[in-house]
Amino acid sequence: MRATDDLGELPEDWAPEPLGPRADVLAAIGSCVPAEDASLALNFRVEEPEYSEEPRTISVSGAWGQRESAMLQRLCNLLGARFYDAETGDFIDLAQKG
Repeated sequence: MRATDDLGELPEDWAPEPLGPRADVLAAIGSCVPAEDASLALNFRVEEPEYSEEPRTISVSGAWGQRESAMLQRLCNLLGARFYDAETGDFIDLAQKG
């Protein structure tokens, strides 16, 4: 999210801005997450094309520490995105999580 940190300020019909063309989003994930690293316990799911031609969301699940948080922060930086933590119900700063 680019405009506000307060989720209560968002209009009811708010939707995230597109992250970019699907190929660029997938390339950004590939540049941040080494495919050959079996030690990573992260699962990525990019919003399906039937919901949005240009993905607006990437869901990430799994357990992570500082290394994984740094990868996710790089991904957010590349895409101009914010990380929403469903457990806390808020946007978080990955640089402080880990």
